[in-house]
Amino acid sequence: METKGTVSLEGLKFFAYHGVYDFEKEKGNTFWVDVYMSKTYSAKDENTLENTIDYEKVYVLIEEVMKQPEPLIETVAKKTIAAITNAFPMLESMRLKIKKNKPPIKGAKLNYSAFSLEWQKG
Repeated sequence: METKGTVSLEGLKFFAYHGVYDFEKEKGNTFWVDVYMSKTYSAKDENTLENTIDYEKVYVLIEEVMKQPEPLIETVAKKTIAAITNAFPMLESMRLKIKKNKPPIKGAKLNYSAFSLEWQKG
């Protein structure tokens, strides 16, 4: 029997230097990442790490992308999805959300801004 399952990592916290403004590139900021990765599972996938989504490896991939400063979190999201889908070709879909702590919006009182990206195997 085959079933579709989702592995998620939620609330991954990183300090990184993403942003358009010079002070963002110099001082850095806190970012949170949530990722949901889906694939079809069959009996052969049981008890074998090779046939599933190794979330430790996913964490390392996200961490590596977060270390590379980018002006936009949209770019960070695209690079993150590319890294994960390259490492796990069995993935069928993925949803990624990146939150930026207190973005520099003059006069705004908010906790974070966010960008979400969805990917579907074509």
